[in-house]
Amino acid sequence: METEKTRLNRTPSTGGKRSPIIHTHEQWVVELAHNEKAMLLDDTIHIKDEATFIENEKQKQTEYFIMTLRAKCVRLIEIFNQHKGPDTNGIKMFKIAGSEFDFMLFRNTLKLVVMTPKTGLIDVYFSSYIEASKATESQPYVSGERLELVLGLFDEPYWQVKDQRINSDFMLRKFISDFILMSCR
Repeated sequence: METEKTRLNRTPSTGGKRSPIIHTHEQWVVELAHNEKAMLLDDTIHIKDEATFIENEKQKQTEYFIMTLRAKCVRLIEIFNQHKGPDTNGIKMFKIAGSEFDFMLFRNTLKLVVMTPKTGLIDVYFSSYIEASKATESQPYVSGERLELVLGLFDEPYWQVKDQRINSDFMLRKFISDFILMSCR
């Protein structure tokens, strides 16, 4: 018996046969198929430009990673705000204007900013204004880390900070824990 999911997964290009669900880590094979089809239609051969390939791969990986960080932050903020209670100052998330993917967390004058200054780099940092009584003039307080995308052996992407691979879950745990402690009143 055909289920709704099976019916929706059939396409005319496969002769009505079930087409596979493509996962993000398998998208490259779809791109190869489309490139080959374009070459056959154009009757031209497209030579792979390594520099362009690397730049495109870094762009895709940067977008994917920052969207993943954002989704994880949304979930962690929901959990924190839910357990903190409605009568308290919760954490808010904002999109940064002029950017498709950058975002920041905000609570009690403290910001945790996650932004991409350029392809292959993601800055994660705290930003706040020091009170005038604590400084000679109002100046921003900034501390954080710069994440760098590395394409390893066989173009395997991974992120690192100061030449050490990172795990995004542990990185977020550290930054959000520090953010909550530093923004508590």
